[in-house]
Amino acid sequence: MHPLAKRLQLPVHVLLLYFSIYVFTQYTFGYSLPLVAALLTLALFICCHKHSLKNDKGSQNKTKWRGSDSLMIFALVLLAFSLVLGHHIRIGENTYAGTIAENYIEPYTWFDAVAYICILYVLMLIARTITHITTDYRLKNASGTAVKVLSIPPKPFFIASATIAALWLPYLLTYWPGLIFGDTLSSLNQIFGAPLSNHHPIVFTLTMKLCIQVASFIGLSRTSGIALYTILQMAFMAICLGYLAVWFIERLGIRKQFVWLMVAVFGISPYIATYSIALWKDPVFSCSICIICVILADAVLARKVALSQLQKITLCLLSLLAMLFRNNGVYIVFALVLLLTAVSIVSRVRKQSYGYASILLPLFLSLAAYLIISGPVYSALHVVPTEKVESLGIPLNQMARVVALNGDMSDSDRAYMDSLLPLDQYKDKYRPTCTDLLKWDPEFNSEPLNNNFWSHWTSMMLRNPKVYFEAWEMQTFGYWAINVPAAAQYTANIHAGVPRNVNLEYGIGYDISSKNLLSLDSFRNALPLSSYSISGGLVFWILIFACTILILNKKWQWILPVLPLLLLYGTLLVASPIWYWPRYIFAAQLALPVVIALLYRAVITNGAHKSRATQ
Repeated sequence: MHPLAKRLQLPVHVLLLYFSIYVFTQYTFGYSLPLVAALLTLALFICCHKHSLKNDKGSQNKTKWRGSDSLMIFALVLLAFSLVLGHHIRIGENTYAGTIAENYIEPYTWFDAVAYICILYVLMLIARTITHITTDYRLKNASGTAVKVLSIPPKPFFIASATIAALWLPYLLTYWPGLIFGDTLSSLNQIFGAPLSNHHPIVFTLTMKLCIQVASFIGLSRTSGIALYTILQMAFMAICLGYLAVWFIERLGIRKQFVWLMVAVFGISPYIATYSIALWKDPVFSCSICIICVILADAVLARKVALSQLQKITLCLLSLLAMLFRNNGVYIVFALVLLLTAVSIVSRVRKQSYGYASILLPLFLSLAAYLIISGPVYSALHVVPTEKVESLGIPLNQMARVVALNGDMSDSDRAYMDSLLPLDQYKDKYRPTCTDLLKWDPEFNSEPLNNNFWSHWTSMMLRNPKVYFEAWEMQTFGYWAINVPAAAQYTANIHAGVPRNVNLEYGIGYDISSKNLLSLDSFRNALPLSSYSISGGLVFWILIFACTILILNKKWQWILPVLPLLLLYGTLLVASPIWYWPRYIFAAQLALPVVIALLYRAVITNGAHKSRATQ
């Protein structure tokens, strides 16, 4: 190498790194501070240089990407692509009802290609640096890292659960009898005479009805019946999160006193506390999915995938609850059964045994029970099935976007769209981030959805692939984009449901009233309904990279506990009714400790353990 080129190599490398980090922060955070970019450049350069020196000395810690790392590179490629897409999404103040003039995608430029390369370069350096740090730590702590996989001690579990419930109690007393939303009123309407409908899961409605009847039987008001349901929900959530807190500390093998940190997070967080009193279907569903992940994690952390009898019963019941309390729960359980069955068949052909039968049996039983309940039982109760339009949110909005933007359509497609809604109205009534206002419009006719919908959808998609992709972007970005402020800074999880407890102008009716039993308004100020949470996009990428890391560490079976969460996201990326609502991915947020425990055991302790779970 020419001496001048050799002297310039280092400054050019540093300048290139600085420019890449500057662009990376600009696209990721929406702004870039030169000083911050310089400090990040220095830190990353030092880390990379340090490990380069180790390589020169023949260290085991190689800096070059191996062929087996192609999966990680692919994940980084997707993340970089999502950052470029998210950088161009513009959301106005009205995220729900904003038109195409308010919520839109900013045009792309040639610089986006440069930015993509810079972002991918920085992401690869960060990934490689983290890999080196964790590998060094594991090499230095190769001994004494084994953690027992034993049953969870009942005493700390019960104490943790009771403490969490006690910390939530002020919320219940302040917003007595629980947070009542429009969805809640729909269930109450059915309880007091309207035909039963599975639009909002019928089991949620019937359970609330039973609580009201129990309260009436012992001479209490309907309000007390609603409070009884809320208390049962609080107890269920507290039991699940108390168990999760103790489980997490036990599986990490750290000091048991740290369980109180977990209890404090679950008990004091306004985000979680408000869920405990939110009269939605989501709290029970989310906690069920979370503990399913815990059970599956214990199964794979043992030497052989296996469940105790208690775990099998619990898995069966929780799977049934997940299916009965959210309509997309059945798709999650069904897909899980299909995947496990396929893996079991392949394993049998290869004469390998991973013990998936102990997991498949309770899942099969829960699925069979669900089919009986949702079939003959619902028919006997004359339950009205969920409207077809509810499962066509994204496809319908894709077609509506084509019309609103004057896209290419055949005469047949044009006539079909006109039969749903007059063509000249789409531009004003199409909402990029939500299908609700379109399908609820008085002039929208849902009858044609039962005839040749998918043939017209396909025809319009082939003519307008870019428009379809943009429509999908605008209705799902909250679940995968980490750099759109509207999603990253979202605090309206509860207020988006318009709780009647604080929106008194809407009223409740049915002789049910909301009151503050603590009397003082200062308690409501101290117990807010608005709160931040880990964004759905960030959780999504944590799950993606967790699975990637597990596979690269030859722990592919350990993906099993993460599968329910990925399947949950899958249902939303295919059929989400709205761009983002944290309640839909609450299960994934709750289950992050499970993912952390799996990564810790796989990367730090290399899967070391002493004995299998015996819960």
